[in-house]
Amino acid sequence: MALNIKEGLYYLPDTLNLDSGKYSFKLKMIMEMVPKYGGHAKAILPRLKTVKGGKKWDEMVRKIEQGEPGKEKLISFDEARQVGMKGNR
Repeated sequence: MALNIKEGLYYLPDTLNLDSGKYSFKLKMIMEMVPKYGGHAKAILPRLKTVKGGKKWDEMVRKIEQGEPGKEKLISFDEARQVGMKGNR
């Protein structure tokens, strides 16, 4: 399940630059999350292509390149928060 939060897609590659955590765990997390954005992940392809992540990483990038454009609308974090707040009333 993906929340389709727009900002999340753009922040995912940045986690590789954080001082905390093992690089391999960060790669694995990104490889699990980015494909959930479907075709919307094409927006960050230039950044993904700069990462040396091995064969599985390269396979993920190829699948994104060859995939269909994103169909579901991405929402902002603020929109997602508003939806969540309505559910807690």
